Amino acid sequence: CFRRGIRVLSCSPAFAPQVAEMALGLAIAASRGIARGDRLFRTGQEVYQMAGNEGNFLLYNKPVGLVGFGALGRALLPLLAPFRVSASAYDPWLPDAVLREAGCTPRPLDELLGTSRVLFVLAAPTTENRGLLSRERLALIPEGAVLVLISRAHLVDFDALADLVLAGRIRAGIDVFPEEPLPQDHPIRRAEGAVLSAHRAGSTQEGHWEIGRMVVDDLEMILRGLPPRVMLRAEPELVPRTIVRR
Repeated sequence: CFRRGIRVLSCSPAFAPQVAEMALGLAIAASRGIARGDRLFRTGQEVYQMAGNEGNFLLYNKPVGLVGFGALGRALLPLLAPFRVSASAYDPWLPDAVLREAGCTPRPLDELLGTSRVLFVLAAPTTENRGLLSRERLALIPEGAVLVLISRAHLVDFDALADLVLAGRIRAGIDVFPEEPLPQDHPIRRAEGAVLSAHRAGSTQEGHWEIGRMVVDDLEMILRGLPPRVMLRAEPELVPRTIVRR
């Protein structure tokens, strides 16, 4: 396509706002123990007031780390602004100046993991980042922190993540899994510190309408002899390094 001058476009930016909203929701649900509190209440084991908040924390004024700062990271950051978080990011595909201009402090990955109270895994899967968050790296995350896995499980040693959550070392909000549907006997299903979602952060009704609008907008530009402006354009340097999930 590149040799023939054919544009390759993706509707992925339409997913960013809806997935970012879910990422924020999972972060709050995990940090405030909302799902666990609901489960206890339904079985008559609820714990009231201060005693019911043991181990919970506010998102306000916390150090937040973003692993990846593509369309999803850029959509999430404004949602975090009202919480006055201190945002840092790691993205080897972007220069530090881009991160700083967006309001993020660039940090090496290990430093980011070790200093974040809430960590969002947002990067797209590539040939270079499979298992990026290894067992050794996950161990750097501070005790009691929250990890939100919202892009692809490809980036994380999922067994190690499950072990840490089951041990109560960290909490997690998870929307994507290494195998879907997730096996019924997978240990993460019984982790009290996990908020689990069946890969439904995207694909909302509004999101599908947005995809249609984006396609029409860019087709109209192309028919007028102008470059597309709305959808994501494939870059020849990045295509061979990007993994497309089928």
